[in-house]
Amino acid sequence: VCAYAKRLEDSQGFELCMHSVESDLGSRDKSLALASLNREVERCISDTPEQYLWTYKRFRKRPSGRQKIY
Repeated sequence: VCAYAKRLEDSQGFELCMHSVESDLGSRDKSLALASLNREVERCISDTPEQYLWTYKRFRKRPSGRQKIY
C-alpha cells in the first residue's frame, strides 16, 4: 500500500490517500522493484504536484575531509 496526506484548502486538514502498489515492487529483481517504486512516487506526486516538497538530503553526512554539498 502506498499512502500520502493531501493538504485541504483553507487549513481544513488533510485527506489521507492510499492505493495498491504494483506487484513488481516486491520483485527480487532490483531493477524492476526500483522502477516500480519510482512509478509509485510519481503517481503520488502527480495527484497534487503543487504540494510536493523534496527534503531528503542523501549526502547529509559526508566522509571526513570531504566538501559539504548542502
